[in-house]
Amino acid sequence: MLGSQHPNTLQSMRNVGKALETLGRFPEAELMYRAALLGRVKILGDDHPHTRQVKQDLEGLAAVMSTEEGEKGAGYLTGGRQESDDPDIHADTSVGVEVPRISGPSS
Repeated sequence: MLGSQHPNTLQSMRNVGKALETLGRFPEAELMYRAALLGRVKILGDDHPHTRQVKQDLEGLAAVMSTEEGEKGAGYLTGGRQESDDPDIHADTSVGVEVPRISGPSS
């Protein structure tokens, strides 16, 4: 079993962040990226290429979130899907280091 600070675990956190970003679940993606970044800084250091990779992910996500807030309904960021009315998906968030629980699709 791998620990929460193992490089493979941190890479998995980044991968989940990417998947959540692709799904438009930006606040959750940000949480995963931040958790991966904190672990990578602690284990690999601030200047390691893998640490810089997650920093770039966060910068890209911030740009997408800014653009989306300014262009609600444009469709190009969500692949033509409709914007969600769910306040948890596109709400402003105060981000901590806690890793969110990811729930499966609801029936």
